[in-house]
Formats: sequence, C-alpha cells, structure tokens
Amino acid sequence: MPALHEARSTKLSIDSDRQIRLIIEGFDARGMRVPESGLFGEMLRTVRSIQVLEHVGGTDAIRVLETLAASKEDNRITVEARTALERLKR
Repeated sequence: MPALHEARSTKLSIDSDRQIRLIIEGFDARGMRVPESGLFGEMLRTVRSIQVLEHVGGTDAIRVLETLAASKEDNRITVEARTALERLKR
C-alpha cells in the first residue's frame, strides 16, 4: 500500500492513476487495511489470508477465523482474526 500511495504522488498517466486509485478504493470498500507495519514473508501471507477469509465470508471461512481467534495467546494472528470476526458481525 505504501508503494501505491508513493506512486500516486508522482506524475502518472491518467489511466495509471485511475487504476491505482481503484485498487486503493477497493481495499477501503471491503474494509481491508494493508498493515503499515512492514510485515513480510509468512506473517504478511497470514494477515492477507485472514483478510481473504473475511472477504469471502461464509460458514467455512468464519469457522477458520473462529479457530484462529480462539487462541489464548494475544499474537498478531489472533488479533487479526478477532478483528475480522467483529467486522463480519456488523
């Protein structure tokens, strides 16, 4: 996401700027926030997977999110899953 915002601050063609804007708006519309924490590797894939499960919804996706959220540890995965479930309840 930071790279997209940085690209928009440069001189782009109208079409390129529109495409980047639509990507950002699509994430915002689905409530998907790209973490600014600099996540990478496995943790980034996990956070994105949780976002995909939230976007897909449905019984199976919710069941997976509930399993991830049920951990007694207060780690990033648990917090992301709990937050996703809260958004789905709205």
